[in-house]
Amino acid sequence: MVIIFLLSLFLYEKIFIQYYKIYIILNTYFVFKIKIKEYFKMLQVTQKQNKISKKEILSAIKENRVIIYLQPIYSTKLKRITSAEVLARISDKKGNIIYPADFINYAEKTGLIHKIESIVFTKACEFISTNGLKTLGLDYLEINLSVKKGESVKLFKEYYEIINKYNVSPKELNLEITETSIITKRNILLNNIINLKNFGINFSLDDYGTGESNLNYIIDMPLSIIKIDKSIMDNYFNNDKARIILPNIIKMAHNINLKVVIEGIETEEQFYEMIKIGADYIQGYYIAKPLNEEEFIKFINL
Repeated sequence: MVIIFLLSLFLYEKIFIQYYKIYIILNTYFVFKIKIKEYFKMLQVTQKQNKISKKEILSAIKENRVIIYLQPIYSTKLKRITSAEVLARISDKKGNIIYPADFINYAEKTGLIHKIESIVFTKACEFISTNGLKTLGLDYLEINLSVKKGESVKLFKEYYEIINKYNVSPKELNLEITETSIITKRNILLNNIINLKNFGINFSLDDYGTGESNLNYIIDMPLSIIKIDKSIMDNYFNNDKARIILPNIIKMAHNINLKVVIEGIETEEQFYEMIKIGADYIQGYYIAKPLNEEEFIKFINL
């Protein structure tokens, strides 16, 4: 009896193991199947969002819902706001604000960035014409210029006509070169920059330290300002190497007659430390967040 019992126990164990293996296989299959369904569902949602983004961008352009916000820039020398960066926003049909992170990359991929930047440049010139920068105590406005837009053969003619239309001084404009895509038409880009520079517009290099070609940009382009990316500033407070690199970037810029803007300043500690190491301008939430036109004018007049 003992032998029969042990044999039966052995057989039950073997059967249990086989069933358990089958369970594991089936469970893995069903989990995998669910994961696949979730993946395709997520993919459909993403594709739907992209379609919504494209539709929203196109309708925003058509219905004049591409608007500008302005973020004040503080001069450490004059100890006051002397300029501002013009930033694109889209207002949806309910009045909610859509931020660049949700449409700029897609706009660049589809070519819609050309129209968006034209609208932003036009509205910046209109703002200057309507309000007068000198009245607001400002020297100039900074406006983003993507590489893709900069490579357009029509750029100089287009911007020249807009400036004349609103009777704006070119010296009141500063175009920020944003390195969001690879330069494919280098000669056209450089010719546009040189022509606009000769016309009186100054240039900045945005997000310095994040791209692979930043040093080449500084060497090749007639820049007046470099803007240090927030990530480098953040690392300055957490990384020994960054504490050496950032002051030396500022020193290098000053040695070749470039001014330096530090972006992303959010605290009093950051503010005073960046002044201490030689920053010419400060930009970030510590000074002010980006503001719509009405809010910006109220802030400047405080």
